[in-house]
This record gives sequence, structure tokens and C-alpha cells, in this order.
Amino acid sequence: MTVSNLEAIDLNLLLALKALLHYRHVTEAAESMGITQSGMSRSLRKLRQLLNDELLIRSGKYMRLSVRAESLLAPLDELLVNISAFINPPCFDPKGHDFSIKIAAPDVFSMGILPLLYNELSAYTKSIKLEVVNWGKETQSHLATGELDFAFGGINETRADIYKRQLSSSEYVCIARKNHPQINKRISLKKFCTLPHVMMTLEGRGTSVVDDRLSALGMSRNVTVKVSHFLGAVAIAASSDNIMVISRSLARSVAEQFQLDLYELPIDFEIPDFNIYWHLRTHKNPPHQWLRQIIIDHVTTSIRKEYS
Repeated sequence: MTVSNLEAIDLNLLLALKALLHYRHVTEAAESMGITQSGMSRSLRKLRQLLNDELLIRSGKYMRLSVRAESLLAPLDELLVNISAFINPPCFDPKGHDFSIKIAAPDVFSMGILPLLYNELSAYTKSIKLEVVNWGKETQSHLATGELDFAFGGINETRADIYKRQLSSSEYVCIARKNHPQINKRISLKKFCTLPHVMMTLEGRGTSVVDDRLSALGMSRNVTVKVSHFLGAVAIAASSDNIMVISRSLARSVAEQFQLDLYELPIDFEIPDFNIYWHLRTHKNPPHQWLRQIIIDHVTTSIRKEYS
């Protein structure tokens, strides 16, 4: 068959051929497809021209298949099955799937959420392997290239081809070491700006919504340390005069262990939510869709309970 022959084929012709070979009767084939007899006759003429064969040959009151038509029965069925699978892939079954997932997340995720996520996924899948790496400046690019499957965290800006779904939101407070020498019962806005800050930044660079909000007021804070690891940042705040802005629940969870005091922020800040991120390339991929739904359905409640 030449290229021009292939260009002449459409799915309707293949379906018409299947009906004609099955019913061996133009009228009955037409009725099975819900089209007119004249429409089916036109399809038969096109098929005869395309395949250079009569296909159906009248024999008395009936029509018989030509030798060529008989040879097409099995391959045609297989072809249509393959086309159907190509257009509509089979339902995804996680029980028969081996997952190998690579995600980027802050260390607080690994500490509190990762065990739950692993247990939830293991209960549904054939086998699962998880690899967790730190956020970095290339995280969004790695989602695009497939080097990462998912990312968890909260960032100010995402690329246009990155999807996200909120997993939790939280109130934020300021933490400082016990009996900080420069803080009494509260932190004024002026004091907030002059005290040294340790800043938790997933990508290890740039400013945050705190800095943007202060800048809009013509102010700035004194960031002396930027850390991409949550526990590392908390340890610095606990052992120095640096203060740190974190969620209230996280602050409560580490306050006793690190000997920290909690203070209300002197101004409202719209801190990014804790989200799951993924790329456009995997947005409609069945395994990824299933994984995302498991995370959203079974992990969100625990995340909110633990970190909100």
C-alpha cells in the first residue's frame, strides 16, 4: 500500500469494512452502524477501490467474501483493537504496577509526611521505591525533564507549565531562642526588621513574601543566614540571636526540643501554602494521576492535622 493509500483511510472506513465482513450484507451493515444503505454502499465502493478487490461478491441471493476479504478478518480485528487501545488506554491498575518515584521536598516533609506517604502507597501498589532530594534552583526544570516526578513545599512563583495543588495552609509566627536578650513580650515591627533573621528558602536563593511585604512598606529585614534545610535553620535560631518565621504548628512541634519562644508577627504576611507540584507532561498520565489522587485523598488530612 502506498503513502497515498494510507492517506485515504479513515477510521470510519475501517469500521465499515468490519461491519461488511461480519454481516456480508450492505443493508444490515449499514443498520449496525446507524447509517443509510446508500452511505454504506459508498463506503464499499471506496474500500473496493482502496484495496483493489471486490471484497463482497454476489452469489444468488447472498454475498460471499472474496479470498482477500477472508484474509482481512483476523488482522482487521487486531488492528481495531490496537487502535482502540491507542486512543483509550486500558484502565490503570496500581496493583500490577512497579513505582519508582523521585520527589523534591524540604526535610520537614521527610520527617513528618514521608512515612505516611510511603505506607499509604505501599498498601495499594505491587512495589514502590521512593527517592527524596532537597529543593534546589533546578527543581522546576527537573519536573519538566522528568528527573523529578513531584515536588512538595511552598514557593512564591511557578512556571506556566507547572501544576500545583494545595495540601495545607497555616498561620505563621516568629521563633527565637529562650530568653532572647533583645525581645521582651512581643516583637515590634522595628525590632522585627533590625534583629538578624535566619531564612528558610527551598531554592536557596531569592527573597520571600516577607521581604516583598516589607519592601512595599519601604522597609527591609536583616537576613544574615539563608538555609534550605528546615531543621538546620531552626538549630541556628535556637543557638544564636537570629529569629525565624515559620508556621505556628511547626514552631510548636520543635519549641520544646530546641528551647524556643514563639511570638506573634508584627504584621500580616501571605505565606505560600504547602503544595504538591507536578509538570504538564505528566498531568494526564494514569500512574501520575493515581498517585496524585492518593496523596490528595489520604495524605492531606494528616498534613493539615500535623502541620496546620
